[in-house]
Amino acid sequence: MKRVYWGLLAVVASAFAVFLADVLLVPGVFFPEAPYAVPILVAAYFAALWLVGVATGLTMALFLASVFLHVSPPTTWPLMLVSLAIIGGLAGVLTRRITREHQLSRERLRLLGEVERRAAVLDATIAAIPDAVIIVGPDQQLLRLNATTQALLGLAEQEMHGSLAGGLVHLDIETPDGRPVAQQDLPVVRALQGETLQGVVLVVRAPTGSVTWVSSAAAPIRAADGTLLGAVLILTDITGQRRLEEQLRDLLRAVSHDLRNPLAAIRGQAELLRRRLQQGAPPDKLTAGADSIVASAQRMNTMIQDLVDAARSESSQLQLRREPLDLRGFVLGLRQRLAASLETARIAVEMPAGLPQVTADPARLERILTNLWSNALKYSTPGTPVTVSARQEGDRVITAVSDRGPGISPSDLARLFERYFRGAAAREQREGLGLGLFTTRQLVEAHGGRIWAESQVGVGSTFSFSLPTA
Repeated sequence: MKRVYWGLLAVVASAFAVFLADVLLVPGVFFPEAPYAVPILVAAYFAALWLVGVATGLTMALFLASVFLHVSPPTTWPLMLVSLAIIGGLAGVLTRRITREHQLSRERLRLLGEVERRAAVLDATIAAIPDAVIIVGPDQQLLRLNATTQALLGLAEQEMHGSLAGGLVHLDIETPDGRPVAQQDLPVVRALQGETLQGVVLVVRAPTGSVTWVSSAAAPIRAADGTLLGAVLILTDITGQRRLEEQLRDLLRAVSHDLRNPLAAIRGQAELLRRRLQQGAPPDKLTAGADSIVASAQRMNTMIQDLVDAARSESSQLQLRREPLDLRGFVLGLRQRLAASLETARIAVEMPAGLPQVTADPARLERILTNLWSNALKYSTPGTPVTVSARQEGDRVITAVSDRGPGISPSDLARLFERYFRGAAAREQREGLGLGLFTTRQLVEAHGGRIWAESQVGVGSTFSFSLPTA
């Protein structure tokens, strides 16, 4: 652009110099009267030749020739007019070229700004996507990825730059049934071959030891003429969904097993009672069967209540009917009511008489205590006591249920209150749905309290929960 401006300036300057030399000086005696015009015109010629090209240089040469060849004014003026006309036309051409170059420059700046704006929008969009996004070139070169990719795949930043193979070499990628996936079978590599894939489930094992289930989608990126520019890969973390599916299968197995057992016991004892009644058996021989029916029905009711309360709590439909309660009196009364279904003779109540009242829903508090007592009785050493104690801490009353069982391992202790979790002892006995402690935590938290467990392997465990005072 600058060369065009300087070239136009050289043309105008040379024309003006010749005009002064040829018109204002003595006509017909050019060289003797104006020797300084020669170097000016020659310099202008070569400047124009270098700055604006051969076309302008030839025009300048024609103009100079009109000066060098003149011998009298009648001969000089026509040549000068022709040269000036050519120069005027050239000036018009240069002006249009300058205008066009200026327009092109402005268009380039506008397009550059548009490209930068779109690149910023693309970067922000990719960064905001919660899924992992990977874009590769046709040679499998990593072009772009977001922060979610590094977090999801468990790779360091330096491991994710370079080629796709270089980034994936640190990962073990498998199918859901455990078969390793070759690099040529990866969705993004298949996309580079023109395929479009969706919902391909893979298991990614990262160097950190984490195992992530992902649902992958990949598609080729093509130009308007169909040229392959690369491929895009999107990975959605479905580990949580997969875990829920496994828990659902475990729940269905547990429900089908654990509800069937007490139901079978109820049915069997009921049939036995009917036969004995038909045979006229004395009442004392019917008591054991009736007690078995009551215990089995209580087990079924507990499981069903756990399912109902868990569902209500998750859907925010759990409603409490709170009222002031004498905690010690409530515990003693509950122990007496549960004597038919629990071994309550082992439950020792050590609660001071001067405790303040608590605010609680009686039915929900009964569920909390029943779950904790049944667990303590079930998993502790037979014949050992289960102690229920309480103390006041500020505006809270802390209730503790302690047993002398085998204790809970630290790994299980951290997950006791998770949904569907069953500790080692529960897994050995194959009882329960894994919802008892989860539901208990939900009920305690619905009251505005909290629950926690402390345990020592080989010594026993203590479950504590807090309730607000009235």
